[in-house]
Amino acid sequence: MKIRHRITLWIAFAGLLSSLSLSLTVILLMWEESYEMLDQELSVYAHALDNALSVLPDGSITLGSSADALNSPYWIRLTDDQGRPIYASPMTGLVDLPLRQNKERYTVNTSIPLTWLLPGQEEEDLASFRVRVFPLHYEGRNYHLQIARPVENLRWAVVELAITIMSGLLISALVLIVAGYYTAGRILRPIQDINAIAQVVNEKNLGQRIPLDDTHDELHELSAALNSMFDRLQFSFLRQKEFIANASHELKTPLTLLRLSFEEALQSEDLPDSLKQRLSAQNIALLRMNRLVKNLLDLSSLELTETCEAETFAFSELARSVLEDFQPLIQNQGIHCTVQLDDQLNLIADPEKIKRMLINLVDNAIKYNRKDGKIRLQAGQLGQNCDILLFNTGPGIPAADQERVFEQFYRVEKSRAASLGGAGLGLTIVRRIVEFHGGTVSLQSKPGEWTQVHVVLPLHG
Repeated sequence: MKIRHRITLWIAFAGLLSSLSLSLTVILLMWEESYEMLDQELSVYAHALDNALSVLPDGSITLGSSADALNSPYWIRLTDDQGRPIYASPMTGLVDLPLRQNKERYTVNTSIPLTWLLPGQEEEDLASFRVRVFPLHYEGRNYHLQIARPVENLRWAVVELAITIMSGLLISALVLIVAGYYTAGRILRPIQDINAIAQVVNEKNLGQRIPLDDTHDELHELSAALNSMFDRLQFSFLRQKEFIANASHELKTPLTLLRLSFEEALQSEDLPDSLKQRLSAQNIALLRMNRLVKNLLDLSSLELTETCEAETFAFSELARSVLEDFQPLIQNQGIHCTVQLDDQLNLIADPEKIKRMLINLVDNAIKYNRKDGKIRLQAGQLGQNCDILLFNTGPGIPAADQERVFEQFYRVEKSRAASLGGAGLGLTIVRRIVEFHGGTVSLQSKPGEWTQVHVVLPLHG
């Protein structure tokens, strides 16, 4: 689950929990307040009945006919201290409510259908009464006035209030989710900006930095820490490239001297054949090492260089000159070479780098070809680009390796590449040259049959 969704859920949960707590508090207060109001109502009616009492000549009391006008919809019963009834309202004939002399107010649940007491109510509802007991003293005698009223209307009012509040909670939940999602987006927007910038930072774009604001909050500290890490990475990459370039440059001269010494020794006629064979094998290994050093120098130069010396040149002439240099190898393997070049195609680029790109591509097309195979080089203008296709027959490249052949030192078949003198840098240099000119390079291959490299370069650099 994304952080934005988590924050949204937490905001909605916290808001709903607070609203639910407040709603429950309101419902409980309304419930208690309703009972308080009902108790006050019963107290008022009890005082009204008290005023309606009259004392008989024998000292007893009774309720006159005026009490009948006060008893609906109330349950009323007046008893003496012996529990003998003095007055009872008509509702006492339907339900008997116990007298709890130790309590002034209480609630009694009955099994009497509410429709018997209050017409218009649902039949399955059972009546509950709120009861109040008032002690009376007349002529030295004690009496108990018990007055009650059904609480179903009160309960229904509270239930309706609860339903209304719960409906409001559902609506507020939707509002909280929408507001929480928007708020989470605003909170995470700086992190998304940081992530977007961090994704474009790579070994070719280590100079990119995250802009810092003046808030000096946690995000400011995170951005500063990432920028510091990028500084260290940039320094490390630069030192690594400089080391490779310096090491390759220092190795170039002694390797050249060694190669010349081996070639001079091999020209001597008085050397034993066994020694000549060993020297010849060592000279081949030395040539391979010399080529590796040259590739490292070229790659380091491309990575350390930020500009190129662009000029206008005819691409067809440059391509034909490269193929002319490889003619002995092409003829030695019996490869049939087909060339389709647009003689009117002019390219604004660095000719030396483009030439190195073509040399690497043609060299691979020859090395990884078969006897009596084919090579086809095509180049033409496509819109504002120079479109180059180099096709060759051969063992091809498996689909799983086609995306990785442009990586440094990656070789599809280690043994075959080593026997052919490959180090896994040729296509890396090609990609770096193409990207240096703002172009693209891709590779397609059918294992066991053919391989094709597609290069697209802007005509105007």
